[in-house]
Amino acid sequence: PYSLPSASNQVSSFSVNSQTSSPTEVVFGDSGTKMFVLSSDRYVYSYNLSTAYDASTASYVATSSELTQFTTNTSESFRFKPDGTVMFVSGSNGYVYQYSLSTAWDVSTIAYASKSVQHPNSSHSYKALTFKPDGTRIYMAGLRYVLSMTLGSPWDIGSTTPDNTSNGFTDNVLNLGWVYGHTITGMDFNSTGTSLTMVYGAGNATDKYIIEHPIDDAWNVSNATVLGAAPHVSAPSTTYQQNSIQGLAYANDGNTLVTVLDTGDTVYTYDSGMSGINNNIKDAS
Repeated sequence: PYSLPSASNQVSSFSVNSQTSSPTEVVFGDSGTKMFVLSSDRYVYSYNLSTAYDASTASYVATSSELTQFTTNTSESFRFKPDGTVMFVSGSNGYVYQYSLSTAWDVSTIAYASKSVQHPNSSHSYKALTFKPDGTRIYMAGLRYVLSMTLGSPWDIGSTTPDNTSNGFTDNVLNLGWVYGHTITGMDFNSTGTSLTMVYGAGNATDKYIIEHPIDDAWNVSNATVLGAAPHVSAPSTTYQQNSIQGLAYANDGNTLVTVLDTGDTVYTYDSGMSGINNNIKDAS
């Protein structure tokens, strides 16, 4: 589990073009029987899956109300509390907002919880967002930086403490300086917090990669190993390689990797349950 697949390990796909032409993130929920897609224009779309974690079996269910807290900014990444009653969304304004769902996993019941957070060391667009599985730590990616904050109560951003020092981007932050000019657009951890998988390369980048960064001290991004000039393997010339990769999440106990394209409007799932690990997936556009 949590291995990085090559493009040839694609197992399913689903176009969300009937709902949105600007998807930025996709996640599974409710034991893989539901799929959720976030669009840059501040809406969340939900789907039922007749076969768990199989995007090709998706059927559209509902659309959330507009996430107006972002005003005219774009919504970029999101995550749910494991029971489906709380949702967190990050955006281009450098904030994360918390929402409540009065009915678990039903996006039509979303309401703003009047809670938001911005990391004091970065107001950059947070294009990637994830959590420690117990909900006690939140991670945001702005440009090429990964930052973290500890939550006073699990799954509640009403009270947070930055894990980074006031010195900013110096010691206690993962700074992917070698990917200068690239932007992190998705990330997720393995189950033990000993590796962080990220997709980067949106914007002006000509190559897009999904790559793993080992972490010596679990869940502490300041101790992630910054890989230098990263080796890569060219993937087959499929649709996956021709568009901008947006969002990334593991599911199904690490046996499924899901991502979405903002051009092509398609969700892809990959088998990540192999025992071997490829260094990354390269977008050869």
